[in-house]
Amino acid sequence: MDKYKIIQKGIFESKSKFEERLNALVLEGWNAISIASDQSRLTVLLEKNR
Repeated sequence: MDKYKIIQKGIFESKSKFEERLNALVLEGWNAISIASDQSRLTVLLEKNR
């Protein structure tokens, strides 16, 4: 069974900090399967196989 996680860029979080946080999760084995943007708010759906 797969695990899913949704992360969002914080309102006051810089784009580079969000990218660093996303890259850290990818190194833990998470894969980005969907990315959405609503004006300045980024949302990423991550998936991890058990």
